[in-house]
Amino acid sequence: MRNPIIFFLVFLFTIVNLLDIVTTYFILPAESNPLFNMIGKYWFIVLFKLFFIGLAWWLYLKNVYLTRFIYFLYILILTLSLLLIGLAVFANIYGILHPQLIIESSQVPIKERTVAYFQMVSIIYVLPMILCIIAYKLHEIGIKYIKVINGGQKKKNNSSNIIVDNN
Repeated sequence: MRNPIIFFLVFLFTIVNLLDIVTTYFILPAESNPLFNMIGKYWFIVLFKLFFIGLAWWLYLKNVYLTRFIYFLYILILTLSLLLIGLAVFANIYGILHPQLIIESSQVPIKERTVAYFQMVSIIYVLPMILCIIAYKLHEIGIKYIKVINGGQKKKNNSSNIIVDNN
């Protein structure tokens, strides 16, 4: 296994996306995905999701990243995608179990559904992404100003108990 962390995330990403593909089929009249609402074709969503599943597996198999930051971003994207798509699957299943909701949601104008979709994506995906990127960059900038004591995994400086992290 090249990278067990990425394997686990990509495996879950695949499962959640496949569940989303299946459950979306049963709630199509109420679907809020802007791509579906623009094109109106279920197969387009299927191809779109299969493309990203394939891309995730390709990146896993390649297992080469330009920087640690890119690797971090990949993990962040997979993690937040699992949360967002997992919530979508939950909502789809809830709609399947409560058909009246699908009927009511299908009567909401597409523009309003699209706005709600982007609000959900912004709150669950974009805002946390921005905050995590800022935190990572601050960490990267500030790391040179600290010393890690008793807890690092790197080589010990022989003159004291300070752990030297050369990252």
